[in-house]
Amino acid sequence: MKKALAILLAAAMIAPASALAACAGGADGKDGKDGVNGINGINGTDGVNGTDGKSAYELYIESNPSYTGSEEQWLKDLAAGKLVSELLTALYHTANS
Repeated sequence: MKKALAILLAAAMIAPASALAACAGGADGKDGKDGVNGINGINGTDGVNGTDGKSAYELYIESNPSYTGSEEQWLKDLAAGKLVSELLTALYHTANS
């Protein structure tokens, strides 16, 4: 690849611009005809809904049982950045269990 690039660069320094343009290739050809559309398949049946998972607050309480704040207080603490160290600890324990 390096050799081809070196040859191309050397040619660019020597050859006139019109010669280099000719090496680049011609104009694009015409687009081909569109293919025939296939037949649409039948829709499948809907699957069964899964069970609801735990909220972020519930997961936090499981990992930090010493936290006694309500879900509303937890959201305020989370938004204020007061739970960062606890969250990092919970993530560490989750990743290493």
